[in-house]
Amino acid sequence: MIGASLIGLGDARLSRGALGGDVLALLGALTGAGYYVIGRRVRQTVGIWRYATGVYAVAAAALALLALGYRTPLVGFGGHDWTVFGAMAAGPMLVATPE
Repeated sequence: MIGASLIGLGDARLSRGALGGDVLALLGALTGAGYYVIGRRVRQTVGIWRYATGVYAVAAAALALLALGYRTPLVGFGGHDWTVFGAMAAGPMLVATPE
C-alpha cells in the first residue's frame, strides 16, 4: 500500500487530465473487484465453460457497442495485429489459477 501511494504521489497534480486518469483507475479497480466477487459466487453453481461463454459474450457485445458509438473500426487489421489480439485474449487464460 505504501509503494502504491508513493507511485501515486509522483503523479499528483491538480490537472483535469490527471484527475480523469485517477478516476478511471479507481473505477477500473472497483469494477475488477466486483467482477471477482460476483464471479466467485456464480462459479459455485455454474460450470467454467458456461460461465466464460456468458461473461465473454457480454463483454464482447458491450465493447462492440462502445466501439460503434465512438465510430472505431472493428475490421481492417493485419495478420500481426490479430496475432497480438489472440495473445492478449489467450494469455490471461493460460496463467489463470484454478480455484
